[in-house]
Amino acid sequence: MFASKKNSNHMKALKITGIVLAALVVIVVILGFIAPKEFKVERSVIIPTDNKEVIFKNLTHWNEFLKWNPWSAMDPNQKLTFSGEEGTVGSSYTWEGNKDVGKGSMTIAALKENEMVDMDLHFIKPFEAKNKTYFNMTQEGSGYKVNWSMSGKSDFPMNIFGLFMNMDKMIGADFEKGLESLKKKCIEEAATPSEPVTADSQTTDTTIVK
Repeated sequence: MFASKKNSNHMKALKITGIVLAALVVIVVILGFIAPKEFKVERSVIIPTDNKEVIFKNLTHWNEFLKWNPWSAMDPNQKLTFSGEEGTVGSSYTWEGNKDVGKGSMTIAALKENEMVDMDLHFIKPFEAKNKTYFNMTQEGSGYKVNWSMSGKSDFPMNIFGLFMNMDKMIGADFEKGLESLKKKCIEEAATPSEPVTADSQTTDTTIVK
């Protein structure tokens, strides 16, 4: 009799466990349907200078881009590899560093001089993701408004994390910090006589360890 009662309790426990697991699966599936499958982070800044060439160079030349990029300082010793001609379609750089910056690459996919830049952003570590990054320049008063945006897709089940992690809040502050650095850098450089571009300023298939 005791064995029969024990088996009965065991079956009840298994049944309850099965119901709980089934409920969890249903919840996960429902969350996957309602969770956002795409994200977009966007910020802008007005740079009070009419020197659009200086601004555009800071957006398209990796050696300049990395000086104001908010994530560069997170690992000053990260390994950087540059490929292609600076400021042209196909130009890219890869980085590999500590846990704060991970590993990935950026490539210029399209551009319109002094107006827009379209980049492919590929994260490899700590997670795999392929996003798009855009920079747009529009004249505003005596200066230029620079709009920086990043967008991407979140496939199931990773999109569920979007319900609990606000990408805009997580990355938006870094965008704002970077744009302020860009603004300061452009103002300083616009007030300084420009130097001619030489072959030394163009890097092709070069690895630099900072």
